[in-house]
Amino acid sequence: MQRHFTRLLTTTITLAFVLIGCDQPTDSESDGVDGPLVLEGQIDNYDLGEQQISPSSSSSLGEGTLNPDGSFSMTFFRAQEIQEELQPVDPDGGLFDKFSGFICEEEADATLPTDARFAIAPALTFASDIDDDAVSEVATLGLSSDEPDISTPVPNRAQGDYHVRWIFASQSVTLDHQCSQGERVVDLELNQGWNEVAYDLSNRDQIRQYTGDRPSEVDWTLEI
Repeated sequence: MQRHFTRLLTTTITLAFVLIGCDQPTDSESDGVDGPLVLEGQIDNYDLGEQQISPSSSSSLGEGTLNPDGSFSMTFFRAQEIQEELQPVDPDGGLFDKFSGFICEEEADATLPTDARFAIAPALTFASDIDDDAVSEVATLGLSSDEPDISTPVPNRAQGDYHVRWIFASQSVTLDHQCSQGERVVDLELNQGWNEVAYDLSNRDQIRQYTGDRPSEVDWTLEI
């Protein structure tokens, strides 16, 4: 029993970044407006074999492959392929009928164009048989300063101070808001298509959601 329990404990594997371009390190590449976003990386000491990976929020948003050598490539689909996944910001809508990726939802709804639609990918996942009994476990791959967190809309502070997610916008929009008496700050400039968005939870009195430079504290991590 102890041996079986140990094998199911959470493990975190630091992933190496792939450098694309010349100006600064990155592991993503976008193919223009509404084009796909490609993420690439390498897992050190990986031994779970080839796996098919997909966004944790919906497999319809993209697809990718994790190779036996630990290298991986993930493609988020372009606009025409994910139309059914795009949702409006609607504070009065049902849980599954609205986009809940903005931490100041009512303020965003009041300023966004009525036809703006969005989708979010908090992390990547795959299912793997990792023990002798072939029990299938879900592995989560994400960019964070600790464990990847797939909750929506706000990452859990207990799982690291910084998280990165990916938001698709049907059109370019800017959001500059505070809510919850200043405890949440949104500073987003979203281009049409896929965007990398950071969450700063390091200040326990204020959560910040923003676009811009990726926090230096984050790394690719794999949780099993």
